[in-house]
Amino acid sequence: MSKKRGLGKEDIIHKSFANHVRSYQAFNKLNCLWWQYSCNGENRNVKTGSLLKEKGARKGQADFLFITKFSGLYELTWIEFKTEKANNPNLKNNSKVDYFIARSVDEGIMILENRGIIKK
Repeated sequence: MSKKRGLGKEDIIHKSFANHVRSYQAFNKLNCLWWQYSCNGENRNVKTGSLLKEKGARKGQADFLFITKFSGLYELTWIEFKTEKANNPNLKNNSKVDYFIARSVDEGIMILENRGIIKK
């Protein structure tokens, strides 16, 4: 029997951020066609990690994806939450990707507001 793990700092931020996004969505304040959470960054054992890798999980994928359509053009906004001062080297210097790093739920919400994804 394996030892049960508690939620880590990033897990808590992910859950809280997703709850905030769902609240905006419930009040019709989310200007987005689709959003989702990617489970690629979760803490897991070797067996589960290997299985996810076989299914296409890749290192460096952001935690959240938002798909919007402004002026007839589709836009992708990726948000990666980090509790430490770290960047994602896999997407660094790629100007064609709207990729953001947030260190808190408030920073994540601010990114969505600035991108027009959350209606003010």
